[in-house]
Amino acid sequence: MIKVTVMTPMIENMLLDSHQHFVYQSILEGHTLGDIYVDSIEDTNFYIVYDGGNEVIYTGGSACEDDYRRYLRFLKKEVFADKRKVDNVEYLLVAYPDDVFLKVSKELFTDQIVHESTKSLFEHHAKDYIYTEALAKDYQLEAITEELLERELVNSEGLREEIVSMWGSLDQFVKHGFGRCAVRDNTLLAWCTAEFMSNKSCGIGIETYENEEGKGIATQLGRSFLVACSERGLRAHWDSWTKNFASVRVAEKLGFKRLEDYNVYVIKL
Repeated sequence: MIKVTVMTPMIENMLLDSHQHFVYQSILEGHTLGDIYVDSIEDTNFYIVYDGGNEVIYTGGSACEDDYRRYLRFLKKEVFADKRKVDNVEYLLVAYPDDVFLKVSKELFTDQIVHESTKSLFEHHAKDYIYTEALAKDYQLEAITEELLERELVNSEGLREEIVSMWGSLDQFVKHGFGRCAVRDNTLLAWCTAEFMSNKSCGIGIETYENEEGKGIATQLGRSFLVACSERGLRAHWDSWTKNFASVRVAEKLGFKRLEDYNVYVIKL
């Protein structure tokens, strides 16, 4: 596998043909930490994308069983070992294309695959989305600005840590990202941040603190976030564990449409 340093039309077309294109586009535009590898620069058939924000490996394209074996050995030697040694990463999520890839993975990583599951990806075009923020009751919905990030709100450290993990720094987020949060008095109740930003789309990182769950805050916050997406002309993406029924319900209530369910496994490095 070859690390991509110069994008070719063939590689770009293959990446952007995937439902996960918003992740890849954000890496290409330099807003998300990550690396892209392909089997060939001139005749690209398979790719591996490392998303450094969420510690996820995406794979795509077409290959035979022997090729999968070579690609997975490359991952083990060049990517998995490096992330464990340099970045102290213990677990990675791997999105795989088919059962043959999973079969070969289990051969090579016999005792390292600790969980298999399914994730669901949703999309919202957010065009002309309208929402009246007055629906919020005993809390305020606020934009996540530099000033807010500097405020000493209860729970704000978790928000800052999330932004740094996805964007590399608070400064990068302030310059290129956006978000909304719910605040009551001096306490941060929930937040919703743009991640995987590109010129056409973004992903959503959303978190409600445990004692505030089940009160509809995530739904109101998501609606406010979609207004911000509409103002920027962005399509929004929501990625959730398929069995996280609460998250799926919120996505559907907000009008997100399911694009796909895809298979993943968690590997211990």
